[in-house]
Amino acid sequence: MKLDRSYGVIPLKKTNEGWLFLIIQHAAGHWDFPKGHLENNESEKEAAARELTEETGFNVIQWLDLPPATNRYHSVKDGEPVDKTVLYFLALVDGQIELSPREVIDSFWGSYETVRERLTYDNSRQVIDQVWADLNQGQHSK
Repeated sequence: MKLDRSYGVIPLKKTNEGWLFLIIQHAAGHWDFPKGHLENNESEKEAAARELTEETGFNVIQWLDLPPATNRYHSVKDGEPVDKTVLYFLALVDGQIELSPREVIDSFWGSYETVRERLTYDNSRQVIDQVWADLNQGQHSK
């Protein structure tokens, strides 16, 4: 089985009403967070930030001091089974939405509940559940 690792950002904004999350509809049709692979000598966070900007036009303005959320699943790519691990870093983001036309169909900002409902895969819902729990502990909920 082939091993594959990707790195992404769970884009966040803090409003008077609470946390907002950004998800994107990938070209394959599913709703999830922005992510991609390392290029050259990038660090994991550099790759995640680059993918965020390439796919959405947004930039990281602050990394949250929380552990990355991990999404692990099995899939098939080119007829070969793949063991995929995605590390998602939490970050406050800013900028103008500019979707990559070959990678992203749509985007959506929403509350935990509305984003959770829109996510395509159960394992992505587990990721946002963990992130939501982490955000609502200690200093990050203030």
